[in-house]
Amino acid sequence: MNRRALERSEKELGKQHPYMLTSVYNLAYLHHRLKRYNAASELYRRACNGYERMLGPTHHITVACRDNFARMMGEEGRREEARRRRPFNLWESLRRARP
Repeated sequence: MNRRALERSEKELGKQHPYMLTSVYNLAYLHHRLKRYNAASELYRRACNGYERMLGPTHHITVACRDNFARMMGEEGRREEARRRRPFNLWESLRRARP
């Protein structure tokens, strides 16, 4: 059901609309918490890439998305890939992003 709603919204708003990215990220997190890692991985990747293009790599939303994606990879046992997904310290990047 969530996928169908997402697809309908994509047609109306476009795939890179900020509301769409938030919906994709929330759906990724839901799949992650339900341990549906394949579905979550695809959605996290899409959300992270979209946020990075729209907001930049150090924006707090981009950082949080990447951090949750990396945590999921760690839960799956993909620790090396998780380490690569986090190129910098979460708290340091948030500190840099503050005015």
